Amino acid sequence: MLLALGLTLAAGAADPPPPAPVALSEESDRLAAARKLLPAFSLSSTAHYVLLTDAPKDSAAKVLDLLESTHDAFHADCRRLKFEPEPLRHKLVAILFTDKAAYTAFAKTSDRMDRKWAAGYYNPSADRLVIYDLYSSPEVQQNLKLLRNNELKITQGAPANKKSEMLQKNRAERRRLIGQAEDSFMATVAHEAAHQLFFHTGIQSPGKPYPLWLAEGLATVFEVEEADDDSVGFFADNARHLAAKRAATVADRLVPLRALVTSDMLGAGADAASGGDMKDFYSQAHVLTSWIARHRPTELRLYLEALKAGVHGDPRKRQPVFESIFGPVAALERVWLRAEARRWAELWNTPAGRKLRAYDEQGAVTAQEKPADEGLEADAEETPEPQADPAEAPAPEPPASPSAP
Repeated sequence: MLLALGLTLAAGAADPPPPAPVALSEESDRLAAARKLLPAFSLSSTAHYVLLTDAPKDSAAKVLDLLESTHDAFHADCRRLKFEPEPLRHKLVAILFTDKAAYTAFAKTSDRMDRKWAAGYYNPSADRLVIYDLYSSPEVQQNLKLLRNNELKITQGAPANKKSEMLQKNRAERRRLIGQAEDSFMATVAHEAAHQLFFHTGIQSPGKPYPLWLAEGLATVFEVEEADDDSVGFFADNARHLAAKRAATVADRLVPLRALVTSDMLGAGADAASGGDMKDFYSQAHVLTSWIARHRPTELRLYLEALKAGVHGDPRKRQPVFESIFGPVAALERVWLRAEARRWAELWNTPAGRKLRAYDEQGAVTAQEKPADEGLEADAEETPEPQADPAEAPAPEPPASPSAP
């Protein structure tokens, strides 16, 4: 009995029960402001979120489930990285539109944002995330209309011996289109929810300038790849972003780290309206931010604290501040690329790999490049390889138009 009691006490000391959840207030000035703007929208609530929407209940429930899982993943990673997020002051506010035109008008008139090209955004000053259901977008609906017309043509005019096969292909394309729209929508929800969590909890500060690669990298790591995906965060690989980054590496489209550190733009020649450049940028930001969090967690915390103090506002100080924490930019970039090469040997055959090999052959490796990584993850070569081909990786933008039968 004494032994059993001792084991019970020891187990209790080693694994204390989690703290009781704090009941958050549903009412807040943020919610009151949103309800005033959208009085006809219904309200749904969970432990940490309130959602204003004109969507059906099942759609609202799906979004709220994802918001809650993003919240949980965010706090789990914060504990692992030893971040210290402030507790939520109230339930976080989210708005879901079913109509793209209504969403675009709200973004422009209420939040002074032009978001025609995006399925969602986070407004730090109003502390609310705003999204619209990508399934209802004109692009997706037009494609579905084409598929319905295709099916009608097949039914009425296709040869009898080919009709069944053609109908199966057309219906498979419809399922693919709907699935891709849903996956892209849910990835957007998680991305914007991550932005809200980083700012609301004080890890990032509204009104302070942040380098775009890091601000977006922090959010991309919480994107789900599929609607029911629960493997997200700094310690989970996103196959779509990883494949896109590798495709950009092969095509010599990587943005140099020095440019990322010092620039406020997407990268050399990149434009917010240019899908290709944006895809490359977000994927590079994702892979780089994940690697830094895994292998340079202390430096990442210090860098976020420096950025919160506003050091990124002066362009002349951006690189010195970065290097005062991470060391020389060029050295860190080479360490990162070598880590990527351990997971993906084909990197050595890319322009970046050939430059790195030539540098190494000169024997000029600096002291900052020699120590082994001391992060929170095992050596990068032990990380499971995502099964995705760069050429087949689905793009985050709305699906392409289907082909005629």
